[in-house]
Amino acid sequence: MWRLMSMTLVAILGLGVAGNVMEASWQPAEFTAPAEFSDVPLGPSVDAPVLQNSIDRQDVTVDIDGDAVQGLVYAPQTSGRHPAVLFVHGAGTKDSSEFGEQAEFLARAGIVALVLDKRETDYTPWHRDYEKMAGDVLAGVDVLRQRADVDQSQIGLFAESEGTWVAPVAAVHDPEVAFLVMVSAPIVAPAQQATYATLMALEGLDVPEPVKRAVAKGIGTALSLPNLLEYATFDVLPWLEQVEQPILMVYGTEDPALPIVEGAQLVLDSAVGDVAVRYFAGAQHGIRIGDVTGPFAPGYLDTLATWIFDRESVDLPEISGGQPEQILSAEAAPRPRWYATAYAHLVVLALAAAGYLAGPAASIVSRLRPGRSVQRISRPLRRRLRWLRILGLASLGGLVAYFIGLSHLALNHLTSPLLTYGMWASVWIVTAGAVMALVSLWYSDDWRRDPQFVEAGVATAARRLTRVEMIALTGAVIGTIMLLLIVTYWGVFLGI
Repeated sequence: MWRLMSMTLVAILGLGVAGNVMEASWQPAEFTAPAEFSDVPLGPSVDAPVLQNSIDRQDVTVDIDGDAVQGLVYAPQTSGRHPAVLFVHGAGTKDSSEFGEQAEFLARAGIVALVLDKRETDYTPWHRDYEKMAGDVLAGVDVLRQRADVDQSQIGLFAESEGTWVAPVAAVHDPEVAFLVMVSAPIVAPAQQATYATLMALEGLDVPEPVKRAVAKGIGTALSLPNLLEYATFDVLPWLEQVEQPILMVYGTEDPALPIVEGAQLVLDSAVGDVAVRYFAGAQHGIRIGDVTGPFAPGYLDTLATWIFDRESVDLPEISGGQPEQILSAEAAPRPRWYATAYAHLVVLALAAAGYLAGPAASIVSRLRPGRSVQRISRPLRRRLRWLRILGLASLGGLVAYFIGLSHLALNHLTSPLLTYGMWASVWIVTAGAVMALVSLWYSDDWRRDPQFVEAGVATAARRLTRVEMIALTGAVIGTIMLLLIVTYWGVFLGI
């Protein structure tokens, strides 16, 4: 027994070393804010605009590449021509019913606001074309230009979150766009943004260190699929370097999903035109207090309307508002080595499945071959192989369930030490059990003994395995090794 335990420990240590060797070296660096972000001034107070009581809401239909796209215009009832703004959707919004509170406020302040449905043609989790989406934005701008109540020299864009990767492209293609409002803008590439947001969510959960390292591996593995997620490396900075229009950037200081200092710094360093960065204390993503259903941060709507209506009279400092904080740099996840790409994972999983199915398939073939005796797997060997498969699959399944559970906690801003550490320990124990089951095959030969010799009291006599038994044994061993390599790569035995 002690020999089995010691060899199991050696095997676990070997897997731990292999896991550390297999993973790409990556450690998110701490972020040091530039001096101008370390003591942000509050900035001047912005007077609330004069609001009128009633506005017009008008449904519109826009033909974009043959698609009839619905939209909703919020228009002041006052006469004359007004500034106008087109709302550009983020990832979490998609139709003209979105942005209602903001659009209505702007209309009551004397600004025409248009919200179009997001065209979801070629817009999937796997494929997005931000330059093509910019064309849809400019189609909305053309709608505003055709309105008699719009000052054509004062039409700008309001972009939120993912939309801030689209709006600069549109502004470059159409220099007549008057301004950009970029709210909760990641600026860094989508893959960097996803890595940063996940790491920050895990910071609040206090998860084991190998789990944090798995974040970068997961994103890198996803990016290794060719022709999928190509938008994840989209770089908006070359477009921002051509933007000459004035930009208002807005962030909430309590937005954990964004590099709120690094993103603003990149825009300040890149954009040609004037840039004002405004932080609202206590606000989350979307500049709301509390959660997505909470009220807007005090002063946010006033600043938005006043800056759009008369930017020259609103002398905002380059950086002002609440004090932003960012603890990690939004770095790109490393690309996996060839043996850790998405395709390599699929090959390893296929080998594991083939190995686990080899024994049952060989047994079926043996029964179907006429004129030959049926080769059966002995009961002791069948029992051991069954446990080997169960523990191997439970190890991989437990790890997948663990990561799904962490995602649920992170998305819902919950904490659960029982899940983050208790379930992690359970996965570790099950995986160690799979290693022990594998090692025990070589240090215990009870599954090889011939029942006839056992009945005769010859305890050491062993029989020769049948072809079916050899196939089943080899397949189960290979399948379990494949699964253990996957589980080890994703962090179970890392750090030991």
